Amino acid sequence: MADAPIWEDVVDHLVDALAGSEQLGAVQVIEGLPGDLKVVGDELVAVDDEITSETSMPVATAGAKPYDDIFEVLIRIRVRGRSTRADTRARLGELHAAIHELLAGDPTLGDLDGVLSAAIVRRRRMVTSTTDGFLGYGEVYLSVHSRITP
Repeated sequence: MADAPIWEDVVDHLVDALAGSEQLGAVQVIEGLPGDLKVVGDELVAVDDEITSETSMPVATAGAKPYDDIFEVLIRIRVRGRSTRADTRARLGELHAAIHELLAGDPTLGDLDGVLSAAIVRRRRMVTSTTDGFLGYGEVYLSVHSRITP
């Protein structure tokens, strides 16, 4: 088991796994917020590196004890450059499905040290119209349950 919080390891794994996904193809995958300076193309998946966790840590009466660290990782999706709202919505759905398939088949995130389980707990999507055309935005919330053994 891991001896320290594994937040960064999880984010790094997700970025690598999503970037290597055949279903996502040439979609740009980055770590962090999807600021305009980082965006190269019309499609983007960004694994947010801002983490808040909930811990269950027993009182250490005879030294440090193992504890659970449960946290969520937000994966953001952005689609632009499509000619219609329906095309934008369809592509957003395809990217959601590709992320879901990748994560649903790997509940321990590649047997990452410390991960007990990982599950998609929420998804969101929206398509809006801008002066530059249609913009699709989606979110996938991944809950990760880890055990830390100091």
